[in-house]
Amino acid sequence: MTDWGYTEGFVSYMLCDFKLYWKIGTACEALGLKTAPKMNGGDSTCYKLQHYDPNKKDEGGSLIPNSRQTYRVGDKEYRVRFDSLAHTYKLTVPSGDGGSAGASSQSCWWR
Repeated sequence: MTDWGYTEGFVSYMLCDFKLYWKIGTACEALGLKTAPKMNGGDSTCYKLQHYDPNKKDEGGSLIPNSRQTYRVGDKEYRVRFDSLAHTYKLTVPSGDGGSAGASSQSCWWR
């Protein structure tokens, strides 16, 4: 995914708790999914993927604003998708049996 401009970001334990933060615990539990991440006593691992690099610098060592970042795949250059609706995705993956639950916080849940 890094080839396409994605990086892994910091994950707050609150944002990865589907029962306490997202308020969809009943639905998750009905599907047999545990709602808490490992960092909060559960058994799921939480990831945050973002379509920009918060540490990307230009040749002079200055940080490049997210809105001006690009990446290259083959011979083609693309601009990262950075807007308030679809640049960050969170995914929780259970370590035991069960499925996975994920959300694009800005586009699905309006947080």
